[in-house]
Amino acid sequence: MRSLLLFIAFFFVTDTFLAQEKQAFVIYNEEGEKVSYADLLDATSNSDIVLFGESHNSAMIHWLEYELIADLFVKEKNLGIGMEMFSADQQIPVNNYLADNINFKQLQNEIDLWPNFQTDYLQVLDFAKENELMLIGTNAPQQIATNVYKKGGFSYLDELSKKELEFLPPRPIPFDPELPAYKKMKKMMGVHANDDIVKAQALKDASMAYHLTDLAKEKQVVVHINGKYHSDDHEGIFWYLQQYRPELKVQTISMVNQTDIFTLQEEHQDTADFIICIDKNMTKTY
Repeated sequence: MRSLLLFIAFFFVTDTFLAQEKQAFVIYNEEGEKVSYADLLDATSNSDIVLFGESHNSAMIHWLEYELIADLFVKEKNLGIGMEMFSADQQIPVNNYLADNINFKQLQNEIDLWPNFQTDYLQVLDFAKENELMLIGTNAPQQIATNVYKKGGFSYLDELSKKELEFLPPRPIPFDPELPAYKKMKKMMGVHANDDIVKAQALKDASMAYHLTDLAKEKQVVVHINGKYHSDDHEGIFWYLQQYRPELKVQTISMVNQTDIFTLQEEHQDTADFIICIDKNMTKTY
């Protein structure tokens, strides 16, 4: 009897203790099965390109991006980094910062950085700087993308100078308006939507993919940080990587916020090779 009472007391205390533990995120594979961070690290270290899809205001995902990059660097020194947050025409000041020729304030003066760059992305840029890693801006110049929307779609690119075209993928740019992500985008835009606004998005996806293929020629593993809408459901950047270099092994990562992080909702399955499910109460940066 004494043994039984001790067992019950131990079980009650243990169960109460576990109930009080907090876990901020759980990692799932595309089938909705829980996997470990070690599984994620192993899969990404054996890839050519990793598309890390984020919500731009997620403090947790920015931490995980940094940790994955740091751990991949330990496993594979020949690592490259790409960022949606820089466009290809901003590479010279980025390189100057990486080479310690300018400081962060000077970088801010030369580039119109995202408002949350210092809090959310600077640590990745500084990691590349400290470890002498190649980090490139992959995005299309914003003004060009805007003009694709406002001035006639891809035909606007015919007006660009040879120098401006160097920041973009080669023409003609592949485009499939029937991709679900583009159809969804057009529907969400409502009365303001037309094919040209979708082409502006496609130009960004194509640009990011094309610049990543160049970086992958030099680096064993390339990690790219981008909004998850650019790579979810193996569309966007992923689709363009398939057009430009289908032989590359690409892993996709996405994220979702849920109240219950211990069961991935069915609607979130298959969005990426790995889905990071984060507690909806986790701090956001804006």
